[in-house]
Amino acid sequence: WVQSADLEYVPTDPSAITRMPSDPQSLAEFDVIVLVDPATTAQDPTRGLSTEELETLRNYVEQDGGNLFLVAGPLAGKTPWLNTPLEPLLPCESSQFLERLADANRITTLPLEPTEVGLGLAPLRGLDPNRSDVADSPDASSDSSAITLRVTRSLSPLSPRPTTRPLLVTPSEDSNATSQGIVAATWQSLGRGSVVFQGFDEAYLLRRRTSDEEAARYWVQWVHHLARRRHLEDYPSVRVGIEPASP
Repeated sequence: WVQSADLEYVPTDPSAITRMPSDPQSLAEFDVIVLVDPATTAQDPTRGLSTEELETLRNYVEQDGGNLFLVAGPLAGKTPWLNTPLEPLLPCESSQFLERLADANRITTLPLEPTEVGLGLAPLRGLDPNRSDVADSPDASSDSSAITLRVTRSLSPLSPRPTTRPLLVTPSEDSNATSQGIVAATWQSLGRGSVVFQGFDEAYLLRRRTSDEEAARYWVQWVHHLARRRHLEDYPSVRVGIEPASP
């Protein structure tokens, strides 16, 4: 489902839906919902997600065991999600986000490294700074083992909820500090489901030395992981497939 796009965008996927499902039964058919910089009706009265749709999405996660992957883009910030049914699904209260923007002359440099929890997940395993195939990446910082991404914007939770587990963080500037740096991506279990939050939308940068066509595997791996998690309780040996095999 495409909520908004460039004027030159031409739909090519005949299987794509034209609107996000708004009733619980239709939404429950999906194991994973990925929202990339979603707009609310307060931002876009015609195409934005309504309070009722956001409430259905919250119930999908908490009661139906669904999985939500939420990506913060240019539309995100402290205001759009404030006091909406989506706010309890966020890694912190809306007022507790740190927003960093690139100015007109440069791109924000965001050094990232996966946490121990992050390294246990296939989509982020390629970010391990100790792996020889990525340690010499041109995107790597010369004075740190972190992977340095150049993003236009980032949204980071300053006071994560107790149930939130950081996946990607910026290294702490204090070498003696026991706490981590700024959190860029998180995971949290909510009710029967789970929510992954990514505070920047240049996810393709997390996969180096691949073509644009191959960058889709970042999302495929996340869908595999989250969808399988939903069915593990009933089917411990479940295997998940993606159609088409090469998105």
